[in-house]
Amino acid sequence: MLINKQINKIFVLLLFMFSLNLIAQNTQNKFNHSGLNKYRYKSYINNHIPNIVITSIKIFERELIRPYLINNIGEICLKYNQNFISFEFTTTDCTMSEKNKYAFRMLGIDKKWIFRNANRRFANYTNLSSGHYTFMVKGSNSDGIWSKEGTIIQFYISPPFWKTWWAYSIYTLLFLLFFLIGHKIRVKQLKKKKKELSREIDKRTSELEEANMEIKIINEDLEQSMLNLSKMNTELKEANKLKSEFIGIAAHDLKNPLQVILGYTDILKMKLKKHNEDTKAITKINGSVEKMLILIKELLKTASIDGGQIDFKMEKIDLCELMLHAVEVNKTLAFNKRQTIYYSKCAEAFMLGDTVKIVQVFDNLISNGIKYSPFGQDIFVTIEVYEGMAIVKVKDNGPGFTDEDKKNLFKKFQKLSARPTADEVSTGLGLSICKTFVERHSGEIYVESEVGNGSTFVVKLPLIT
Repeated sequence: MLINKQINKIFVLLLFMFSLNLIAQNTQNKFNHSGLNKYRYKSYINNHIPNIVITSIKIFERELIRPYLINNIGEICLKYNQNFISFEFTTTDCTMSEKNKYAFRMLGIDKKWIFRNANRRFANYTNLSSGHYTFMVKGSNSDGIWSKEGTIIQFYISPPFWKTWWAYSIYTLLFLLFFLIGHKIRVKQLKKKKKELSREIDKRTSELEEANMEIKIINEDLEQSMLNLSKMNTELKEANKLKSEFIGIAAHDLKNPLQVILGYTDILKMKLKKHNEDTKAITKINGSVEKMLILIKELLKTASIDGGQIDFKMEKIDLCELMLHAVEVNKTLAFNKRQTIYYSKCAEAFMLGDTVKIVQVFDNLISNGIKYSPFGQDIFVTIEVYEGMAIVKVKDNGPGFTDEDKKNLFKKFQKLSARPTADEVSTGLGLSICKTFVERHSGEIYVESEVGNGSTFVVKLPLIT
């Protein structure tokens, strides 16, 4: 019985110890699963919001402010040449700091945030202009939790002295001063110039008045001269008219007796031939009378032209046919001097003109070519059509004309260096009459000639279609 009781006590004691041990183990397991694991979970996620501090501000790589003062200072004032600035920054969260991130921005320069990793904890700015600036920096911890408010540094770069307000004020004052001085000088110059101009105007006005007076006197003299010239012109016209009338009367009165003399000389010449007597004297008289008759006829033409008594009967005429007629008329004269007239006839050349006057022009030019060309030298006549004009050319092989001859060739009664080669009659009126007739037909006449190389008379006349 005693032994059984002792065994029961030992069993109860072991059971109690075993129960305490279970209780202790359960308690330990609860502590391990709830307390330690919870602590370990909390340490794995970093919820700490980092605090960003600026550790250094440098100007041209030189420390500007002591580190412990940087984050407690207000706006920093810099000189205009302290415009190369560097910032260095870090975070107070050291848990896995190599995974920290940073972002910075300079208001007014950076349009957006610039991000850096833990290895590049700095920002550089160069050549900053004068003005106010705000530098902002923020960061995140290793788990990407960013600081809500970044760290801010404000600073001001003062302008150089030549860009300060007082410098601009001085510039303005100097500009105004120079402007006023320049204005005053300009006004003085203008006043001086005005006086000089006034004196010059007075002088010129006086000169103009004197000139006007002289012009007035000259005008009066000119008016008197014009009256005198008009009177003289009238008198000259009257005298010219009287001269033309006198020449016409004299030539007409001489013409009839000369024709009578010519008729009697022809009769005497015929009678002397019948009796086989010498007729040389009568032939000379006959030749002289014929020359006088030719001269009188030319004088009558000239008198009629000068007196305006020649009428022009304008009609459609063929210049080629009229030239052919003139060539045929002059063939006998050319034959007597062993000359040939070569005429290059054109197809047709019609114009509005006076047949008689145009034939007289052609006849005069051809007869002159015969007259001034030596024996055996031919005459060449051509008519060409060019740009609505008939170009008539009569070329001879005479002695040609000097420059002085060409100046006087179409004037009345001019003595020329060239002379007829067979003692023909030359009145000095033929070319003058030709010029008048050609110009009355709106044409042109001129000569192309060199001494010793003959002459080419050119007549240009307008054609009609």
